[in-house]
Amino acid sequence: GLRYVGERPLLRLILAAALSEAGRLAEAEESFRMLGGERSEQVPELSAYARHSLRMGEYGKAQAAAGAATERAPDDQYAWALLGLAWR
Repeated sequence: GLRYVGERPLLRLILAAALSEAGRLAEAEESFRMLGGERSEQVPELSAYARHSLRMGEYGKAQAAAGAATERAPDDQYAWALLGLAWR
């Protein structure tokens, strides 16, 4: 459960993404917040948060997260795709 995840960032990311995919958006948001949301330094976290933000209809947050991901990893096609969706 959540107690096991604790401060393990990779498990927290997996949990946040799974919660978002399952439609448990408020719980996912809390897990993403613990990872830094759009202020995270990690590209996988930024991309996952961008996808979650798109699902929530939070296009500004999605654009910020995906934009930060493309700055950190300019060759990351997934981050660019997310950024393109956020712009639409």
